Parts: sequence; structure tokens; C-alpha cells
Amino acid sequence: MKLSEEDLERINYLYKCFLDLLAQKFFSYSALTLKSALEFIHYFYSKLSTTTINTSNDNSLIIVNLLNNGILSLCGYRACRNTNAFLYDFLKKINLDPIFQCIYIDENNDWHIVTPIKANHLIVAINYNNQKYYLDLHNGLYFDSDLKTIVINKITIDIDELINNEILLEIKKIISKYVRYQEHGIKYIYTYD
Repeated sequence: MKLSEEDLERINYLYKCFLDLLAQKFFSYSALTLKSALEFIHYFYSKLSTTTINTSNDNSLIIVNLLNNGILSLCGYRACRNTNAFLYDFLKKINLDPIFQCIYIDENNDWHIVTPIKANHLIVAINYNNQKYYLDLHNGLYFDSDLKTIVINKITIDIDELINNEILLEIKKIISKYVRYQEHGIKYIYTYD
């Protein structure tokens, strides 16, 4: 499935605008620390999950020309590549310096850092205050290189204006259109002048 050029340009612009709104809301709530950023995005994402129609780990929706899979997580497509791409984008927007980390989770549930070709899971890693952290919004796991867990405290902040924001609703509307196309076997929509 491919987005039309018009929809691709629009959705990338909307996603950037929505990340700007998230960052503004975060900075109005807290000073920048890794813990406060994780608490904020964890809370936002859990609230978003309760308002999204598709809340599955569905890997079937693939839009090949979509520049960022984080967009799909906002629409309920919760595959790790989508959810953790959204986390990555948020951390990047608030000027932390994340990287993607490819993981292989074996049959004993042990995690191994691997190359992308061998990976079966994608997380975000970050060096912060001389310590490496591994962050997995998809599973709600956050820990440092010594396996010390970052405890995410429940926060209360009014984010309804983000959940019901026109930008987010338009993103969902565009993605929903392509979900319907895919359900009908359509792979690309051509436009002619």
C-alpha cells in the first residue's frame, strides 16, 4: 500500500505538528528529565489506547512510502516498530538523543542486541547522565544497562485536548482511508490531472 503524494505530504506535516503540540504540553507540565518524559509519554499513550478503535499488535498494515511508522501508532497499530518509533520521535522532539536498538528475544525471554536482519523486536536506547537506558513503550518497559527499572509514576495531567485534537483526528482519517483501500485489495491510488 502506498499513500498518494498529496496524502503523504499532508500526513507528514500533520505528524510534525502533532509532535510539536506534544512537546509544548510536556514542557508546560514538567522540566526535562528522562523520567518525566517517560511518565508523560507513557500516560499519553495509555490514554490514547483507550480512545483508539484499532488497538491490536496488527502487523498487516504496511504503507511502504510512509516516512515514519510512529504515525501508525497514533491510529492504534501497536506493533513495536510503530509504538517505539513514536517514542523515538517524541524524545527527539524534546531534544533527547535516542537511537533505535534492534533486539532478538529468545525462547527464554532473554534480550539480545542484534543487527536489524536478526531482530524480532525494536526498542529505543538513549545515553542519559552517563548511563545507557533501554526504553520500550510498546511493552511499558524502561530500564538501564544494570537492569534497574525506571519506575513510571502515575501522573494526572489533562491531555484530552491532545486526544481530541483536530490534527490527530485528521491523521486518523487519512490512515483509515488507506485501511479501507487495503481491505478491498487496492494497493495504490493514482491521481490524474
